[in-house]
Formats: sequence, C-alpha cells, structure tokens
Amino acid sequence: MEIKEFIQLIRRKKQTIATIMITVLVLSALFTFLQPLKYSSTSKIMVVQSFSAGSDPYVTAKSNEYLSNVLSEVISSNSFFVEVMKAGFDIDTDYFSGNAREQMKEWLSSVDASANAATGMIDIVVYHKNKWQAEKISQAINYTLQTKHSSYHGSGNDVEVKIIDQPLLSSWPVKPNIVMNFSLAFVFGFVISIAYIYILPSRDYDIRLFPGSKRITENSYVAAHLDVSESISHQSIEEKRKPSIEDVLVDEEPVTHKNNRFANSNYKNTNKHNNQNNKNIRNNRINNSNNNIQKNPRDKKNIKGNMSNVFRNSNYDG
Repeated sequence: MEIKEFIQLIRRKKQTIATIMITVLVLSALFTFLQPLKYSSTSKIMVVQSFSAGSDPYVTAKSNEYLSNVLSEVISSNSFFVEVMKAGFDIDTDYFSGNAREQMKEWLSSVDASANAATGMIDIVVYHKNKWQAEKISQAINYTLQTKHSSYHGSGNDVEVKIIDQPLLSSWPVKPNIVMNFSLAFVFGFVISIAYIYILPSRDYDIRLFPGSKRITENSYVAAHLDVSESISHQSIEEKRKPSIEDVLVDEEPVTHKNNRFANSNYKNTNKHNNQNNKNIRNNRINNSNNNIQKNPRDKKNIKGNMSNVFRNSNYDG
C-alpha cells in the first residue's frame, strides 16, 4: 500500500481510529482511577562509617556502598516493618491489617528504598492514601534506621546514619501516575488503531461509537461518489464534444478533394459545350454550301473551294 493510499485510508477510517483510541483511553482511566490515589513522602539518609586516618579511601567508599545496600534491603524486611510499627509515631496499624503475608504485601507497595552506590546515600519514598500518614511512616523509618541499624550489620558503633533530607510531602497524588498512564494509553491506542485499519481496510470492519452514524456515513460516501462520477461523466462528454486536431484535418481533406472534383467537372463541361458549338457551326456551314450548289451549279467550283476552307476552319476550331 502506497503512502498516498494509506493517508486516504486514514481519512476514511477516522471514526474507527477515534473509537479505538477512546476505548483504550477509557480502559486506561478505569485502570488508573480504580486504584487508590496515594501521596508520597520523600527523604534521604546517608550511611557513614568511621575509619582510621591511614585507611584506604577506596576501601572506605566500598564499605559505605555495601552498608547502604544492606540497609536499603533491610527496609523491605518483616523485622524492620515490626520495628517501625513500634516506633511510636502514631501510625495507623489498621492500614496494614491481615496476616503477615498481607501486611508485607501492603508494606512493599507503600515503601520504596534505593541505594546510591556512588555516594552511599539511601533514597526513601513512602506512598499512602493519607499524606500525613505517609509523613509519619517516613519519620518512623528514619528513626528506626538511626537507632536500630547496628542490628543489621556487624560494624557496631563505627557506622552512623545521618538524615540528609527530612520527609517532603507531595501536594498531589503521585501514584498511580495519571499523566504517564494517559500518555501511554494515547500512543498505544493510536498504534493499535493504525495497525487495525492497515490489516483490515474493508468497510465491513469499521468500528463506530454510535451505530446510527453508519447510515449517515454510507449515504455521505454514496453521495460523494455520485458527485464524483457525475463530474467525471460531464468532463467526458465535454471532451467528446471538442473535436481534436486530427478530426479537423480529416474533415478538411474531403472538402478539398470535393472542391477539386467540382472544378474539374466544370472544366470538362465547358470544353464539351465548346466542342458542341463548333460542331453546330460546321454543320450549318455545310448545309449552307449544299443549298448554294443546288441553286447555282455554275458556282460549283467556287463552292468546293469554300467547302475545303470550311472543313479547314472547322478542323482548326475543333
């Protein structure tokens, strides 16, 4: 299929494309808003380990990287979850109700911790339907890391956890990501609709939001098709009415031959008429001579001479 034909197909299938895209956007909206909207609380901590003055800087950096990775993984453990719930920051424990499996499932969906290997810092993000509860959980996590970190590594008091950024609350819900979901749905719906009309270009596979618009669309298509057909037929008739140069030349040639034929016939008729007049004149002269011979026999010799002159003149005239 050429690009021009595909563009015409897109114009003809606008309703199908719009229907598919709207359907995908509606499904994306259902998926987005059926989930609870959650606010975020973001904080940052840094793990620092004490070394002697002559320690290798590379060893120190790798040690801090190791500790930050360990503590970021500890945050997602059940033991750390229990310590946070007991930290005394007025956390709503009913939010994490159920058995241990259900509690950990909700905890993992609410807390996200990631370690930065280059700096030894840990970024902690807490999601909650209530922004104030998100802030309290974030404060409880930071406090537990500061006071209980030695329970999760063997360096003892040589390790210190410092809070770099206090919990920062979002003004609007950040989970699920509404802007990203609708952007992906728009692109995904457009790609699906283009693939659909390319694979199934027939009108039998058209999709419309309102079934009643099918008849209107078909009537409009038929009317447009008839208008195009009529315009083409009118153009064809006008083109047929206009004689071409070849037709004019062909029509002119017989006229020229006809005029030549009439001219030749007129010339022949004129010559024939002149010959007939000459014959009549010669016959009249002969008759007059015969009459004179009968009346005057004496002038027979002169008459014969005149007759010879008559024949000579008649032959000359012919």
